Amino acid sequence: MKKDCLHWLILTGVPFENSGGAQRAAQMARELVALGDKVTYVYALNYKEKNSDNIQKPKANFDSFYVNQFNIYSFIKNMKKHSKLIVLVEVPHHKFLPIIQVLKDIAFKTIYELIDPWDTELGQNWYKKNIEYRIINLANILTATAASLQQQLSQKTNRKVHLIPNAYDDNLFDGSKYERPKDLPHGTTIGYIGALWGSWFDINLVVQVAKNYPNYNIVLIGEYLNQFNYIVPSNIYFLNLKPQNELPSYLCHFNIGLIPFKTNKLTDGVNPLKVYEYLAMGLPVVSTNLPELSNIPNVFIGYDKQDFIEKIDLAMNNHTITEESKNWLNKNTWKSRISDLLEIIYSK
Repeated sequence: MKKDCLHWLILTGVPFENSGGAQRAAQMARELVALGDKVTYVYALNYKEKNSDNIQKPKANFDSFYVNQFNIYSFIKNMKKHSKLIVLVEVPHHKFLPIIQVLKDIAFKTIYELIDPWDTELGQNWYKKNIEYRIINLANILTATAASLQQQLSQKTNRKVHLIPNAYDDNLFDGSKYERPKDLPHGTTIGYIGALWGSWFDINLVVQVAKNYPNYNIVLIGEYLNQFNYIVPSNIYFLNLKPQNELPSYLCHFNIGLIPFKTNKLTDGVNPLKVYEYLAMGLPVVSTNLPELSNIPNVFIGYDKQDFIEKIDLAMNNHTITEESKNWLNKNTWKSRISDLLEIIYSK
């Protein structure tokens, strides 16, 4: 229900290029630019992943800045006269607070999205509860990416919080067939795409999978700094970071998509982007017990280490693309998420 020319200021954590340009903020930015909106993308943490320089950003209606190099007054001066400003805050970093304060009376709407539990290691060294509360109080609209985060934010604010989960790009992850990438080993392949550095990533579980299925390739795609060289068996392959537009060619040749996360306070609020992309490419998914993944078609939950390993065999032999699967995918595109967000914006 797009009504106006909108200019989105996205205040987020890391550069657009990180994780191959596949972070939530980057994916939303692409979809908004495709709609004809203008996006200014400002990030708080100036760390670029290894080999991320070849990630393509949108060529039109898109600007990106490290927050220390973002000039709020130049931004205001250069805004188109008739566009409406939407401030979308994904990360409650203290450097964003003065920006939000200056724009409070200029913005058409200010949205605070709770995308992660920041009072965990994810907010280490920068998260401050009082800053988050001040940002929340400046926001007209509150959203969350997971049901548990929605509940937490609603309880601590006594306000309505809209659930806007992650999704997938149906223009890219469309189930098409691709030639096998040259660096992807031949044979039955169990794969994972995503961060390899967080404490939530359970490398020991991956190693156990590799040992139990020695005839399968275990392929991990993400920034790799040789941190696991000393423990991995020979059937685990680290292919490093890939641009998002190359991921379908890898997923096309996976047999199973893995989500090997530890279960704790942090992962209770995780709504993994990768599950949408795995399923969109026709893969069954084997995951540890994450609340957000219950009751999703073709997701096989392992409730402990042994069950996880056994679910791999079950998924390999028992998954089918059903009407239920197709209906679920149709409802979980970035187009539908942006449509939902626009409906919220214009209903307030």
